[in-house]
Amino acid sequence: MKKETPTRILIVEDDEAQARLMRLAIERGDLGCSIDLAANGSEALEMLRQGRYAAMVLDYNLPVMDGLALMQALEREKIAVPVIMTTGEGSEEVAVEAMKRGAYDYLIKRPGYLEVLPRVVAKAIERHRLESELRRTELQYRTLVALASDAIFVEEVDSGRLLDANARAEELTGRSRRELLATTMCALCPPEEQSKVERLRQRALRGKVTAVDELRLLRSDGSEVYAEVSSSVVDLGDKRVIQTIMRDVTQRRRLEQQILLSKKRLQAAFDGIQDMIAVVDERHTIVMANRHLAAQCKVPPNELVGSRCYQALFRRSSPCEDCPTLRVLQEGQTQFEEREEGEAIFHLWCYPMPGLDGRPELVVEHVKDVTEQKRIEQHLIQSEKLATVGMLSSGIAHELRNPLNIIESARYYLQETLTDVDAEVRDKLEMIQRNVRRAATIINNLLEFSRRSEHELELLDVRRVIDATLVLLEKELASRQIRLVREQAEEERLPRVCFNLDSLKQVFLNIILNAIQAMPEGGVLRITPRLTDDGQWVEVDVSDTGCGISPDELKHLFTPFYTTKKVGEGTGLGLYISRSIIRRYGGDIAVQSQIGQGSTFTVRLPVAPGAAERAPSPAERTEERQ
Repeated sequence: MKKETPTRILIVEDDEAQARLMRLAIERGDLGCSIDLAANGSEALEMLRQGRYAAMVLDYNLPVMDGLALMQALEREKIAVPVIMTTGEGSEEVAVEAMKRGAYDYLIKRPGYLEVLPRVVAKAIERHRLESELRRTELQYRTLVALASDAIFVEEVDSGRLLDANARAEELTGRSRRELLATTMCALCPPEEQSKVERLRQRALRGKVTAVDELRLLRSDGSEVYAEVSSSVVDLGDKRVIQTIMRDVTQRRRLEQQILLSKKRLQAAFDGIQDMIAVVDERHTIVMANRHLAAQCKVPPNELVGSRCYQALFRRSSPCEDCPTLRVLQEGQTQFEEREEGEAIFHLWCYPMPGLDGRPELVVEHVKDVTEQKRIEQHLIQSEKLATVGMLSSGIAHELRNPLNIIESARYYLQETLTDVDAEVRDKLEMIQRNVRRAATIINNLLEFSRRSEHELELLDVRRVIDATLVLLEKELASRQIRLVREQAEEERLPRVCFNLDSLKQVFLNIILNAIQAMPEGGVLRITPRLTDDGQWVEVDVSDTGCGISPDELKHLFTPFYTTKKVGEGTGLGLYISRSIIRRYGGDIAVQSQIGQGSTFTVRLPVAPGAAERAPSPAERTEERQ
């Protein structure tokens, strides 16, 4: 791994003013390095131990540890850094001693020395870099020469006894040259490989040069290595010998196994991705695909490889117009597009896969079926519209108060002014008064229902919340000819529940609206609040005599966006949100239904601790309303 080039310069100077001037001069030199300061040699040594520096500007005269002593310490600890020695007194002895210790240059603090300081530092950094590179290159060269040597064996034609072996052969087999010359080639292999060695010898004797991959050798320590072998007959004067050259391929074999393992793991990772993934070349040929793509194309994965992506994915006979795969290969940038194929909608991402030269060689195609996601987005948009309509309704209701007040004021004026009027006029004025009050009540209930609660949780009277909800639905009940039945004992005291008022309003509104919509031809809506026998729960049954729900539909009733209503009549979110709200506060919603007989939704709410003692009676609730 190549080491990163240090990007810091260390100035070691006990004169603070001089140190600042040096820093300013080097910064003006624009060397691209940050600068650290040290006041003495001991401090500088500790800083050099902790990090690498591109260069060090070192004052000769320092407290605690002078410049030469610091350079001696660097030599002992093998810390390599180019040093530029500075001093206020020009001395040839100091310069010579600094150079002997390895300083790259020497500067006397004369007027103008700060101008040349950046160039000297830059020159020292470059020289140090070149020397380091040269040393590294020499070391690499020596290593490559040593590793490039193949093992060479020379054996006698008749007996097969080894006559010679080089140093690499000793390393390969783990045996000394003396041990090798006392054995044969066959003895270097395990028994099951010896017949292969003999075939190599016979082919070589017939004048054929043979190469065999992965001939196993048995080392002296019992371990095995794999070698690539070539054997040939060589005439050495008046003597014929068989020369065998072996190249250690153990590492290559391991790498091949690792590559095979990596490929299997990559394929497993591809197959684990739920979207469709394919790797294609510039001819649109699939070179790799995951099982989800194969399942979508209804072909085995091995048959998918080699086919064209536009055929497999989109059932086309020719490449797509403005193909994103070709754009990726040309531009080297990720491409995205949304594509409709029949009723299905796909998101297609194309990513470049670079080759060894860094340029895009293959393209990864990531295809995601977003048909369901788009449908959900449409439902969410519809839900937002409904929420907006609700907000507008609340605002309109608020604005209607003013004209109602004007109508009531005018009616009151007429009633007070016209004292001597006939019965018909009096009836009309009373009719106006009743309807104005009725409209005001509806507006107040609507505003009360839409008003957000100031408290997250509060003690609530379930009956009162139901009453407020039913007032909003009176018109709907009447227009559909639905008879409301409230089954409850007036003397029964229901304890309050600890709940969020807005959330509980929303739950009852959703459930009662569903019951009303289930009875398009009219029927009976029955609402029954009660306290469970153990006194821990308040349950509210909302029953209808509507069409009912089939067992298959019941399984998905609380699934988001699932609805049995016609398009445009429901989002499929009401019951899901309602149950989520109730469960959030420790309750639950259950449902029972039979086709043709109706459904019953039971809302189960936990009683607030100690709330039973504070529960209002029906009579008290009536007094409060009055």
